[in-house]
Formats: sequence, C-alpha cells, structure tokens
Amino acid sequence: MSSWIYVLTNKGRQLQAKAQTGVKLEYTRMAVGSGTLAGQALSAMTALITPVKNLPIVRLKHPPGATRAVVGATLTNADVQTGFYFREIGIFATDPDEGEILYMYANAGSTADYIAPIGDGVIEKDVNMNVIVGSATNVTAIINESLVYVTHDELEEALENIVVEVNDASLTEKGIVQLSNKTDGISEKLAPTEKALGDVRKELKSSFTPNRIYNSSGELGLDGWLFGNVGIFVQELFDDRLACFRLDSSTANANTFIQTPAITLQTGQTFTLSAEFENLNGVAGQMFVQLRNGSTILAALSEDSTTTRHRKSVAVEIPAGASICYVRIGLIAGLAGAARRISKIMLAQGTNTEWNQAANDKTIFATVKKRNVWGEIL
Repeated sequence: MSSWIYVLTNKGRQLQAKAQTGVKLEYTRMAVGSGTLAGQALSAMTALITPVKNLPIVRLKHPPGATRAVVGATLTNADVQTGFYFREIGIFATDPDEGEILYMYANAGSTADYIAPIGDGVIEKDVNMNVIVGSATNVTAIINESLVYVTHDELEEALENIVVEVNDASLTEKGIVQLSNKTDGISEKLAPTEKALGDVRKELKSSFTPNRIYNSSGELGLDGWLFGNVGIFVQELFDDRLACFRLDSSTANANTFIQTPAITLQTGQTFTLSAEFENLNGVAGQMFVQLRNGSTILAALSEDSTTTRHRKSVAVEIPAGASICYVRIGLIAGLAGAARRISKIMLAQGTNTEWNQAANDKTIFATVKKRNVWGEIL
C-alpha cells in the first residue's frame, strides 16, 4: 500500500491566500505520474515530473466551515497501454491571475503501486486527496457529471441521512396500522389479525341456532324470527348457497311456518313484498310468503311450478288500522320439502322491485354463501 508525502505548492499557497479574501477556489483536474524525486523541493513544483494521465474530478466535499476539502477522481487502466508505477499525484486549480496552476503535489516514492496495462486485467481505484482550503468559502471544482458515480461509502453515508416518516393510517390516509386480536373493539385505527377473524367466525358459528333466523335489515329493527306449529325450517348447502329455507322432513303434518317479529308500517303507504323461490320438483303454490296483520293476509307470494330460482313480487297499500304487520313464510301440510327453497325476501316501501342497494337495505332475509350465518346480505 502506498505511503504519500504531499504538500501545498508555492503557487497553491498564493491561490489559497487569495481565496481567503473571497476569490473563487476552483479545482480543474487531477493528474497522476510515475516520476521519482531527486532532491526537488516539493513546494516549488509546478508540474508532475513524469505525467502519465489526467483524471477528471468526480467528487468534491467541503463541509461548511471546514478548513480542508476532499477532491476525488477515479484511476483506471482502461486506456493504459504501458504499465507504470503510480508514484505522483497533482491537483490543479485556476488562479485568476496566472491561469491553471499545480495546487497540491504528492509523491509515494518507493511505496508506489504498479498499474498494469489493460491486457493484464482491469484496475480501478478511487483517488481522494485531502487538500487545504483554509477559511475559503467559495470552493468549487470542474466536474464532468457524465463520469460521476456513487461509491459504496458515499451511498451508505447518503442512506444514513435519509429519514422516512410514515404517519399512522386513518380512514382517509394510508399509513402504519397496528394489528389487534380483539373481536369486540370499536377502534377505526386498528386492523384485525387472522386470529381475530377466525375467532369471529367461531363465535358466529357457535351462536347459530337452527330455526332462529337473524335478519339483515337495520331499518325494520328486526332481531330474530319466530317459528310456529312445526319449527323445522333449517339451513342447507345447495349449489354452494348456504342458508335457504327448506322443510327438513319427508312430509309436513301441518302448515309449517316461521315469521318475523312485529313490524310497524305506515298506513296509506305502498310497500312491495318480494321473494326468491326454487321449486325443482313440485307444482305451484307449495310455498308461500305473506305480509299479515294478525290473521288477515295483506299480500301473498308463492312459487311457480317445477322451476329453478325465480323471483316473485307484489305491491300492497297498508290499510287503516293495519300498521302492525309481520312477514310469514310457510309450506302447506302434506308436502315433502327437500326440493323447495326460499333464498331471499325483501319488504321495501314504494313500487320499486329491483334487487339494488336501496332495496337491499330493506331485505329481511338473504342467503349466505361464504359464512354459516342466517340473514346476512350477499
């Protein structure tokens, strides 16, 4: 490894003194050579003894207030046809009165490294010189940007100074989110873990009770269905659809039904009752969906004969004195129920019978495909 002796030349000292008064201190290039000292005074040097090649300056570091600067270049043997001993370094600068001068000179003497020609392998060295600038504040260098590349140390230094700030996530902004295992929290800044979602699934599954049909309509204020006569409507898996109403016996020995709790509807207003049926093997009229006031049927729907999934709807104006209503679902006596199903029921104000988002808000039952729970909207 080379051991260097370096000195600020007389011309360099004169320029450095001018720089203290505000004159720009501009480095122009670096040069390397193979010359051997023969008693010369280094401070009197004005050129390299045996120059070999010029190196463009690719880096200049001068922290504010520092009395020294680092001038850097890259030495390669890409254009070296004859090997040489890398013994001399010179840094050149522009003097406003004299033009380009040798500002600093260094010599490695007998410790010089040998730079082999290109045919003997690729050599590439970073050459950095620590030069005196004193109190000069206007220190620059002529740098060819096309030759500049970052070194490993420079990259590490730059990365150390990078501070990345990421805000916490909110409902309106992306950001860092904390995980939570809670299944009953109300925070809008936490995200559920896989465990939390699994616990919710277990809770839902364990809370399921056959014949208790949970409702999806918040507007109607329902929380559960009631069953009468024979309570044998349960869920089943059919064409990957969960939670259809069906009769779970070979034959019903009486009219079998379940119904919602009481619903208060405004008299004089028109409501639409809709349902989605499946009746693969039977005649029409074996299932029914009714809107009732006590024992009075205000509106009724039943399935078509031997059909796949299909929708029926009916509009009804609520008469005076009939504001307390409920929806009843049933099968008539004496019918097997394996192939008869109801998969969705809606009671919506007005005559709009479309399955749209507004209508879904009025849905009081819908099948569930992905979760084993009654009454959730798909």
